[in-house]
Amino acid sequence: KYCQQGSLLEIGSAYGFFLNLASKYFQTTGYEISPKAAEYARTHFKLNIKSDDFLTDHIPDESFDIVVMWDVIEHLPNPQNFIQKIYKVLKRNGILALTTGDINSFMAQIQGEHWRLIHPPIHLHYFSKQSLTNLLQKFNFDVLEVSYPGFWRKEVFNQNDRDVRRGYNRP
Repeated sequence: KYCQQGSLLEIGSAYGFFLNLASKYFQTTGYEISPKAAEYARTHFKLNIKSDDFLTDHIPDESFDIVVMWDVIEHLPNPQNFIQKIYKVLKRNGILALTTGDINSFMAQIQGEHWRLIHPPIHLHYFSKQSLTNLLQKFNFDVLEVSYPGFWRKEVFNQNDRDVRRGYNRP
């Protein structure tokens, strides 16, 4: 929708399933902290997935058209450090797309501590639309879109408010 070709970076590539699909349209690079998952992606899909630390790895400024993080930001000890570096490695008018649960969602509010995304110590941070917007704006991102999947999903997904899909633009 916002970027249909160019260079794409995925942080938290896991076994490479998304990056494999994206590689048909983009020049792709991934970072994955699990050596086994990264090796699987490299072996099975021939992907460029690094097990290096994204924060300390040297990446030239303005290297990527789009950066994606699917259900990753809530796991990061210092998400602000990632957002700051992402801003640097994105090209001008580049896109950051990410998903995370919304702690202010209807289901989170009615389920409280029993909400399915309350997973300490695996989930270190819980974001609302406003708190994530504030974090991104602190590092000069413009919010282009915030969307929520429909309340009802097919049984395969069966998770009412799983993702908050967001598009952010580096001005």
